[in-house]
Amino acid sequence: MCLEAERSCDDAVVLSEERTDYAEQLVSLAARMSATPVQPLLGMANRSDLSARVTAVLDDRLRRGRAGALVAAGTVAAAGMMVVAVAPVRAVAVVPPVDVSAEAGEAQRRAPGERRARALDTELYEAALAGDLEGVREMIAAGANANARILGDGSPLIAAARAGRADMARLLLDHGADPNLAVPGDGSALIVAAARGRLDQVQLLVQHGADVNLAVPGDENPLMKAAEGGHLAVVEYLVARGADVHARIWNVRYDGAGEWRTALGQARSRRHAAVVRYLESLGAR
Repeated sequence: MCLEAERSCDDAVVLSEERTDYAEQLVSLAARMSATPVQPLLGMANRSDLSARVTAVLDDRLRRGRAGALVAAGTVAAAGMMVVAVAPVRAVAVVPPVDVSAEAGEAQRRAPGERRARALDTELYEAALAGDLEGVREMIAAGANANARILGDGSPLIAAARAGRADMARLLLDHGADPNLAVPGDGSALIVAAARGRLDQVQLLVQHGADVNLAVPGDENPLMKAAEGGHLAVVEYLVARGADVHARIWNVRYDGAGEWRTALGQARSRRHAAVVRYLESLGAR
């Protein structure tokens, strides 16, 4: 019905305008819409619908204008028959089975008093990951939790770090996002920013109280991640802000075995000579 409504509007336009110009405008509008994270409910919301609309606009053999009396009467009759057929049907809600073990496991991973992430919180995470500042503002205004832990993804602030957007991180911090919020398996915003070598984000997070020595199981700490990535400027900044070059963290591998990790060891294993020399100059072992 949405597509047919759009095509009716198309017919009204091409009755008085050049159809090729209008078809080009449709394609241009669809291209702009495709770059928007939240798609409006239009008849061009997918490629096949757009193709159908453009084809119809360019087809000069199609009949356009109001439907005739016979077609209108037939449509009303068909709709009436459908209503009569469907009217006796009653909808019965089906409750999907709940995975109790999964619910319990998620509850254990949440901090005391922390509520479960809602769909709105997930939308906030996705908007932050997409770099959609306006979308983040809308989600927060609608009540989304800036400190939501979305298991398997992280948090909105971690999403901003992944997107490499310091402006996004600043917006979330201004709305109460905790710079030290950690999510097992996803680290923290500072760990992610350090791993990606984003000095601007690292500086912003530290200025807002992020702990430079915060370690998350499986994700080490910010200094180790920066050293592993060979980001010398980030390593130097973290050390200047109190990062411990001697810290070591036990890392358990997937096969059950483990190893001690240090910033120097991570830099050596990735052959980042400049970072190795700098850490050795500080007495790191």
